[in-house]
Amino acid sequence: MKKEIEKYFDRLWPINRSLTGNGNRETLRILSEIVDLTIDEVPCGTSCFDWVIPPEWNVREAWIKNERGEKIVDFANHNLHLMGYSTPIAKRMSLQELRPNLYSLPDQPDLIPYLTSYYKERWGFCVPHNQLATLHDEIYEVFIDSELNSIGSMTVAEAVL
Repeated sequence: MKKEIEKYFDRLWPINRSLTGNGNRETLRILSEIVDLTIDEVPCGTSCFDWVIPPEWNVREAWIKNERGEKIVDFANHNLHLMGYSTPIAKRMSLQELRPNLYSLPDQPDLIPYLTSYYKERWGFCVPHNQLATLHDEIYEVFIDSELNSIGSMTVAEAVL
């Protein structure tokens, strides 16, 4: 049983999940292999008491490259590197321009913070503070291939045990 659970963990761990998006659907599809789930879609923009379901967010790729073309931050390596709900961008910029879009935890310098921006359109990357401190004053290439879709939905599931 332990090996079977570990196989599910290995499948679920790399999936990018947020309030909305394909990662949630994939996660619930996998979980439905072991639990009888009732899955439903709630349209984006739906009011839930004092809250509104944000646009559906999906990411294909996101990274930062240094001047040598090396990826120094890569969503493919760890999905916490990308701030949740980051908007698309493809631009070269100085460290001074990039720095306001880099988030770290100075008091926990080895950790990648978890940050989202559901209702304000912006972009950003989350990095360990120790890594942020090593960045040099050079030109960086920033790329985020993501989409926000107000026609999408939030996927929810329930199970009765």
